[in-house]
Amino acid sequence: MTKAQKVAHNEKRRNHYKKLASDRRSESLSRSFKASKKRQWIMGVSVPSKRDIMSDLRDDLININQQCVGEGLNPIFMDEEEEEVKLPSPID
Repeated sequence: MTKAQKVAHNEKRRNHYKKLASDRRSESLSRSFKASKKRQWIMGVSVPSKRDIMSDLRDDLININQQCVGEGLNPIFMDEEEEEVKLPSPID
């Protein structure tokens, strides 16, 4: 496999993870729009709240990113801790 073929193959695999994350995000957002703010119980069955749904989404996106990096590909998300925090500029 040539270097160009390897790069194309890796980009195709990375795009697969990006699509998976995008699909999961769209699905979770549409579910969260319909959910209530508080967890509910209907006939003994728990109905997740907006917070539950978004927490599950965050965990899933982290797992997808870890799988992507685990295959030796570039991450599709940056950790918040890894980004530099910019201080506000003073106003004269």
